[in-house]
Amino acid sequence: MSAFAEHFISRHPVCPHCHLPTTPLIDAAFDDAMHRIAADGAVRPMGALTWSLLTLLRRRPGMVFSNDAILQHLYGGRADTNPQGARFAVRHARQQLLGTPWRIKTVHGVGYMLVKRGRGS
Repeated sequence: MSAFAEHFISRHPVCPHCHLPTTPLIDAAFDDAMHRIAADGAVRPMGALTWSLLTLLRRRPGMVFSNDAILQHLYGGRADTNPQGARFAVRHARQQLLGTPWRIKTVHGVGYMLVKRGRGS
């Protein structure tokens, strides 16, 4: 492991689900303590799976996460996981992001990533 990687990981704990180093989350509109988002002057509470997906995507804006990586993060590799679970979670997260500067972009055949509206369209 490079010195940079060791330094980065030592300063940023690793997510227990996806094993990616965590970084500061990107937007003050997200209330991590209460699992809710402020958008269009309203506060929207979210379910655990939607919040978990948004937390994963917010840690690496612009990074593409595969369906399998999202399922692993959401369900921890359980055998009884619905293979469409990532799509359902993405659909709900997209609805919650309406009115914010962020959106989830589909990268066909690859996965999903969080981008600023107007970028990467």
